Amino acid sequence: MIIGTKVIQRAKILIVEDEPGPQEALTLVLRPFFDIYRAEGADAALQTIKDIPDIDVITLDLVLSGRSGVELLQDLKRDHANIEVIILTGYGTLLSATDCFRHGAAAYLIKPFDQVDMLREINMALVRKQRLEGLRGFLGDLQRSAQQGLTPETARRHLAQDPRLLEHAQAVCRYALQLADSLHLSHTDRQHLELGALLHDIGLLAIDDEIAHYQTISELSVEDIHQAHTQIGARMALDAHLATPIVEIIQYHHERYDGSGYTHRLFGEDIPYLARIVAIANSIDHITSTRALKRLTPREVQAFLKLNAGGRFDPWLVELWRPEAYS
Repeated sequence: MIIGTKVIQRAKILIVEDEPGPQEALTLVLRPFFDIYRAEGADAALQTIKDIPDIDVITLDLVLSGRSGVELLQDLKRDHANIEVIILTGYGTLLSATDCFRHGAAAYLIKPFDQVDMLREINMALVRKQRLEGLRGFLGDLQRSAQQGLTPETARRHLAQDPRLLEHAQAVCRYALQLADSLHLSHTDRQHLELGALLHDIGLLAIDDEIAHYQTISELSVEDIHQAHTQIGARMALDAHLATPIVEIIQYHHERYDGSGYTHRLFGEDIPYLARIVAIANSIDHITSTRALKRLTPREVQAFLKLNAGGRFDPWLVELWRPEAYS
């Protein structure tokens, strides 16, 4: 595996190619960096995986004798989802590429490909594999914590794998609770608000940092995929059996009061109450944190919120916001 100029050995790569020439050429390129295994067709590939269950990445030629590479890809992603698959083809089309990505391919390369491109794609696939394994561990921990009673401290510990996300989550939680001080929420609602605010962006943990690489092939914009984090996060929360109000915060915190938000375009009070609070808190952090292009003062934040009252934000909640609480 290559990170920058550093080589971390030794991932296991399976080359599935039934033509001896291309198989040997690819072996020569990859062998200095990885442990290489080879298979000449779909059946041989599946047998290799059975014999060596910890294969990390497969390079898969689309044209195989007896069975298509796409059919094998579908079987691999159904039965061996932890293995990343890089498609190789000499006859690439947009339709073919889109179909492969839809079935879970990590990359799609057209022959003849550059050696550096191949090594980069394998590196990215290994990083993605590592990230997904970490995400599975995160979900397992989250499920166990929910069964025992999820606490804010536990939620923070789960988010610690991404320091920037943790910093943002803690700020949003702080602003949401400060706004809630004016609302006389029940103890249970306040608990749900605190946990939902901390976990509102957990779906981002499942978004691939390299997603821009797939943009032109999959015909999805980076913005489209980023917006999916609310639905991904909600599914994660449901799988962890978190309380419904927490799931709603995660799912609906990007809805707007005027119905122009994403992804369900809910309008007004159709947006769950606690999600409307987190929507305001989320925006406050984005315009006041050190990550903002121009950090606004508390008075400027108040003006921004009033400007967007009834549009982005619940106007009644905006009226409850007091800049002195954030000074």
